[in-house]
Formats: sequence, structure tokens, C-alpha cells
Amino acid sequence: MIEEMEDLVSRKLAIKKTDGNGYTTYKYHNKVFYNNLWNPALMECRGIVFDSNGEIAQRPFKKIFNLRENGADVPEGEFIAVRKVNGFMAAATWHSGSLLVSTTGTTTSDYAELARSWIEPYSDYIKCFPVYTFIFEIVDPSDPHIVEETPGVYLLGVRHKQTGVLNDVILT
Repeated sequence: MIEEMEDLVSRKLAIKKTDGNGYTTYKYHNKVFYNNLWNPALMECRGIVFDSNGEIAQRPFKKIFNLRENGADVPEGEFIAVRKVNGFMAAATWHSGSLLVSTTGTTTSDYAELARSWIEPYSDYIKCFPVYTFIFEIVDPSDPHIVEETPGVYLLGVRHKQTGVLNDVILT
């Protein structure tokens, strides 16, 4: 999968950021959003993080669309629905013996560090499930939004790092 991400970077459809800890984050370029250039690889390119061995270290939600956007409809059968909290998305995984926290574009930004401060109290729990990425919405008073929310960390979902399958078993 990392080869697909590198191809997107070479075609200037994705941006890659490597931190000093051997993690590389891939995020789709703004022109993909504005010009509707989506394909399956770009839909995964929403803050996916690889380690220095080229393994997926963290796999947040893939790109999803609003109802009727790009043909999106309500799925048939069972699905997981959560309230959209108005904050910023962050992901957390236990990888290589420590808590890895990222936003959709980096593992080292001020927002990633802010998210870490909210998520770290749950690291012992996250450590129990190292094959999963936990996806949160972070609401912090230092990051105001139009819709006011109660400050906190809100679990949105859990995704298997290798398969990408959303899992609700460990949420209940």
C-alpha cells in the first residue's frame, strides 16, 4: 500500500510528511477535494501513517462523503452511526511500544500534541488493542468552532490497521 501512496505523491495528488521518529503521514492534496479526483487509494490517504519498515502504523477513517455527494447513500444493512462532534479529528494507536497520536496530516503538529494531551489518559486501554486505530474528535477550548461543544475527547470509531474494517466490538 505504501507504493500506492508514493505514486500519489509523485503525481502531486498527495502530500507526505516524515517526522523524526520514522513515521510518514500521507494526506490527499487540496486539489483532490476541490476537483473531485477521488479514487480508492486517495480515499485512504486521509492521515494514514506508515512506520520506517513500510508497515501501516495508523489507519484513520477513509474519506467519506455527505449524503448524495458522489453518489453516497445510506448503506443497506447494519452500520455504525455516531454524532458528529464539532472539533478536530485525531487518531491513536499503540505501535512499536508507545502511543502514536496524529491528526489528518501529521504526527508532530501542535494539534497532534494537543490531541495527545486529551488521549494519553486512555493509553493503557489503547495499548490492549495494538492492531486497531482509535479515531477521536477532540474539542479543546483553545480551538473554538462555530458550534459549541463540551471540551473533551470523543471516540468516533475503531479501525483495524491492516484490513481497514471498522469494529464496534471493543466499543461496547
